Amino acid sequence: MKRVLFWLLSIANVFALRLILQYYNSLGITIPRSHARAGLVEGLIGYLSAGFVIGKFIVLVNAFLIALAVLAVLGSIDLYAMSKCVRPWKYFKGKEIKSVAKIFMLEGHNVVWYYLFGAALAAVL
Repeated sequence: MKRVLFWLLSIANVFALRLILQYYNSLGITIPRSHARAGLVEGLIGYLSAGFVIGKFIVLVNAFLIALAVLAVLGSIDLYAMSKCVRPWKYFKGKEIKSVAKIFMLEGHNVVWYYLFGAALAAVL
């Protein structure tokens, strides 16, 4: 049962957005609700469908390896941009790198799971 819930964690973001934003606020970072909604749409439409398309052509294990490779390359650039308050992350200005890294890891987790959930759906369908 825990495995099923872990897989559905990213999908549950749709229903728990308020709680997620409260947690980020407890870290001292107020994220605009519009940015959080845009992130949900990006995950559901972008990463989920990308995982589904890639999952149609390759095995799930290879889809996972692609996700890790992309996260290793682009994730470090993304974290650097977040820590330097590059647009659209202006609200990180003056915040500790530790808090920014926590949010990056949680959001990176969500991105990977949206992608893998799409790939798993493609494998099943």
